[in-house]
Parts: sequence; C-alpha cells; structure tokens
Amino acid sequence: MTELLTRLKNDTADAHEALERALDLARPEMARPAYVALLEGFRGFVAPWEARLAVALPERLGDFAREREKTPLLDADLRHLSGGACDPAALPVCTALPALDTLPRALGSMYVMEGSTLGGRFIGPAMARRFGLSEHLGYGYFDPYREHTGSMWNAFKVRMAEEVAPEQAAAAVAAARETFAALHVWLAPRARA
Repeated sequence: MTELLTRLKNDTADAHEALERALDLARPEMARPAYVALLEGFRGFVAPWEARLAVALPERLGDFAREREKTPLLDADLRHLSGGACDPAALPVCTALPALDTLPRALGSMYVMEGSTLGGRFIGPAMARRFGLSEHLGYGYFDPYREHTGSMWNAFKVRMAEEVAPEQAAAAVAAARETFAALHVWLAPRARA
C-alpha cells in the first residue's frame, strides 16, 4: 500500500469506525423496513454525490468513475424490494455533500465510497440471507463488483497513487474525513428508522 493509502486508512479510521457503529448493519433486530430505509438513505447520498463527482473529475477519468457508479444498483434494489412501487428519483437527497473542488479532494472522497465495497462483500450476502433475497436483487448495492471487488479496489488504489501527489495528501484526507462525516449525519438517523 502506498504512503497515501496508508495515511488515508490511518487518518480516517476513527470516522470510519464511528459510521460503522452508527449504522450497525449486523444488529439482529434490523427488520426489512429498516433495511429499505437505509437503502433509501444511501440512494439519497450516492446519487447527488455521483453527479457531483462526474463534474469534478477531469474527462480522462470519466470512464473510471462511470464504471463505479452505484446509483443504478440502488435504484434496482429499491424497485425490487418495493415490488416496483418505489420511485427512487423521488426520494429525498442529501445536499450537505463534501466539496469535490480539486482532484485530490474528489479522489479522497471516492476513497470512502470505493472502500465501502470491501465490506459490502460481506454485508450484501448477509442481507440476502436475512431477508430471503437472491440473484443480487435487493442487495446489489452492497456487492457491486461481486468477484471483481479486489481487482476494482486495486485499480482504484493505483489510480489514486498516480493522481495525488504527496503534497496533496492532506487535501485527500480532509475530503475523506468530510465524506465519512456527511454520511454519518445523513445516514445515522435513517439507520434506526
């Protein structure tokens, strides 16, 4: 792992742990409505965040970002779980997003969102077992890359190391911390719905 990735991991560990505690996805009493509310919350954060990221990144990184978009997965999950009754585009959206005004900040924020796919490899199947889901329907967001999770994460780490100079690391870390904080404020109330 590069020095930048090590710094990101170490300097955001407390924020990461706080978010995991607030969401407590492994709690045995989580019922299906709470799971759906949480997915709605993720959709409300991810959709505007991805739109902002698409504008923030240079054109040369457009395909890199597009192949990592997760809004369509959230939309499919929510439609499946609601039997087609949910209109994901009508859900509330988060407006208190981190600033992605420089490439290091955009990639620092992306570190948080991409890093979540690592835990999602365990969360997705756990939710499938808990709620009787199959074929990635209703839990696709948590396991977006399936067996390619490791290679997608490694490709992200390589790209981040190429794009963020050592003197820009502080900006990337600040954006990652702000992303964890924004997720916490937006999702924590929905996690206990």
